Amino acid sequence: MRTTSRAPNHAFMWNCVDQKCEVIDTLSGLTTSRESSVISKAALFQQWLALMKQIKPDSTPTIYCDAKQLEVDYQTAKMEINKAFQKGGFGLWIIKPHEQDEFDLSCSDPTLHHQINEPMPSVD
Repeated sequence: MRTTSRAPNHAFMWNCVDQKCEVIDTLSGLTTSRESSVISKAALFQQWLALMKQIKPDSTPTIYCDAKQLEVDYQTAKMEINKAFQKGGFGLWIIKPHEQDEFDLSCSDPTLHHQINEPMPSVD
């Protein structure tokens, strides 16, 4: 039987790359200053797109769910972790509504994704 408890209202995120931290409202996904987090799905996808466009400039999908489906390594890892969960008696990963992943960054309103076009600092 799976037991759940109420998640905290806020999450604290920091990283060693740019040494910044964020306090994120777990209900809205926005920071306490009402901006998109640098670890939001859209922000991370934007960074992934920028990298992929350098490797495959003409064949990178801008729709998040399409990009996930086309990534063989990602799909293989997802399948393997689900097998391991089942084998260990932990059940399956909870599946969220597909609509959450149906966003296209090529046509999104730039005001909705504050800071997603800013490049992540280099780790050099």
